[in-house]
Amino acid sequence: MAVFISHITEEATVAKTLKDWIESTFLGKVKVFVSSDSDDIPAGDQWFDDVDKALDESQVMIILCSPVSITRPWINFEAGYAWIKHIPIIPVCHSGQDKGSLPVPLSRFQGLNIDEDAQILFKAINKHLELGITKFPRIDNEAFTKEISDALLKIAPAQAELVPAKKVSDKEQFEEIEINILKALIPADKETEEYEPFGSMPGFNADYLANVLNMHVTRVKYYLDKLEQNEFVNAHYSMMESTTYTLSNKGRGFLVENALI
Repeated sequence: MAVFISHITEEATVAKTLKDWIESTFLGKVKVFVSSDSDDIPAGDQWFDDVDKALDESQVMIILCSPVSITRPWINFEAGYAWIKHIPIIPVCHSGQDKGSLPVPLSRFQGLNIDEDAQILFKAINKHLELGITKFPRIDNEAFTKEISDALLKIAPAQAELVPAKKVSDKEQFEEIEINILKALIPADKETEEYEPFGSMPGFNADYLANVLNMHVTRVKYYLDKLEQNEFVNAHYSMMESTTYTLSNKGRGFLVENALI
């Protein structure tokens, strides 16, 4: 009976701790493979062949899921292998990753958080491997939690450095003044989305916007140029009149999607 623990190198300590608990709980009836354990891949072995063999022999796959690991191609590769082979997959979440926010396809499998009762994991392994154990030996859940916590503490510094940077939304990238300029450019006739004539040009010029926003015109022009470069406004140039500006489709979409209008 074989369990494969899929993990990234930085989380090897957690994988080995989990392996020890599973093997001892099942009194040696369950073999757990951890690629970072020298007992599973001895020095001199071709590691890829050993991993390939372990995948082929596995009957349950546990995937250690953290904000870092779920972004790694190798984790998804191993998960894909198990999925294709119809091997039960148990996502075990830790280091800030919650089972309720796993990405697809991992979210398709019933996962658990590593700080939950250890019995939940062991009972799942028992069921998937069809071991028929009706009563487990008494599990010291406090000891399990402590050992897992100690392992997590060892990887915490590396995790902090490796956590992917939070994706910054368009709204967070905008300065308040830029949002105010976009809102000031909303067409006067909202129903037909038409601008009142401004000379012979559509939209509003920088002097008008500076007056509306109570700002220096030079500052307004700076941000208008920036918004135009990013295609949030359209500029209308004339030899005879000052440049006017209108909201582009992208600018209007930004305001709508962020509930700013």
